[in-house]
This record gives sequence, structure tokens and C-alpha cells, in this order.
Amino acid sequence: MKITVVSRTRNEDGKKVPSRSITVEYEVGNSLSEAVSLFGEEVVWSAAKAELLTSVRDRVRPMLEAGKSDEEIQSALSNWRIGERVSAPKSGLKKFMKLFERLSPEERAETLKRLSANI
Repeated sequence: MKITVVSRTRNEDGKKVPSRSITVEYEVGNSLSEAVSLFGEEVVWSAAKAELLTSVRDRVRPMLEAGKSDEEIQSALSNWRIGERVSAPKSGLKKFMKLFERLSPEERAETLKRLSANI
């Protein structure tokens, strides 16, 4: 299997930017049984468990940042299965900007005119 790895460094603005990449070949198998044959059940379970826990953390983190209560978070997890995609709620501004970008130049001008009249 080909795996691309990218290293990142911080630029003068402090943002992480790609600095070097490499594509390497490493056999991980094409199925669960192949992976177990290559690495053993304990290694495969350990890797799977780490990824599963990361999925749970990635699901919970935005809810923590949004100020959800412990009960709301636990309830959301009770109704979610790892592997299901969950779209993050968008702010009103993000929704507006996405729609605004789809408008023609004339529609944008009219929208800006109407918005400035209401300020």
C-alpha cells in the first residue's frame, strides 16, 4: 500500500505549512484477516481501539467547544455509531456566505444594497 507522509513546519506567521513529503510502500493488508496475519490479533486490536477512541474524541470535542452539557453530549453519543458522518452545525454567517457565493454579480450587488439599507 502506498502511504504519503507530509511533514509540516511553522512559517513566519506561525501557521503550519507543508515542508516535505514522501510516498512509501508498506503492506498493511487489504482486510481484517490479512492484517491479523501480518501483525497479530493484539496489534490489530490495539490499532483499531486507538482509532475508535479517536473517533469518539473527535465527535465529542465540537460539542464541548459549543458549550453542550454533559447530559447533551452523552445523549448525542448514545444515538451515534462510529462511522456515521455527522455534519457540524454552521453558523448563520457561514450559511449566508455559502449562499452569497452562489449568487450572480448582479444578485450580490442587490443583496449588499439591501443589507446596507438595513444597517
